[in-house]
Amino acid sequence: HARARAAGGARWGGAAGPRGGHPELAPDGAPRRYKRIGVDEAQDLSPQSIRSLAEAIPADGSLTLFADCAQQIYGQRVSWRSCGLKVAKTEVFLDNYRNSPEIARLAIAMAQMPHFTDSADLVEPRAPQRAAGAKPTLASYSSVAGEAAAVAANAASFGKISRVGVLARTRAEAR
Repeated sequence: HARARAAGGARWGGAAGPRGGHPELAPDGAPRRYKRIGVDEAQDLSPQSIRSLAEAIPADGSLTLFADCAQQIYGQRVSWRSCGLKVAKTEVFLDNYRNSPEIARLAIAMAQMPHFTDSADLVEPRAPQRAAGAKPTLASYSSVAGEAAAVAANAASFGKISRVGVLARTRAEAR
């Protein structure tokens, strides 16, 4: 990248790039390609990606991030403020239209766990005002093999009446 840039080629104007700690990738004086950038599911961006996106817009531009830190899947645990962003305006969405009250109560209980107490950007979810649904099932197993067998059996059973997706943090865990 540094060679291409020195030759007048590629630069990180429109995409998140690894600027942090690399002076050769410092912002240049070229006009910015995008005045406004919006990112959904931004809770999964790395600090370097967030800073790069902020540098990709002009001074009179805007960077809009939609995020739910309780849904982080990569464990970044990033606060916008910790990335050096000067947040001009925040809009907090408190109403939950997605989940049943039972699922929301579980999410609220989880948000109060010690893991989330150090998150400056956490907005505690609010229980929705809608019809009740099935209660979530929490289970624990004495072994990984026991858990895998139970997940496979449940997926096969539920798969007979509806679509089922099984999520894992890594490909190794998915096996």
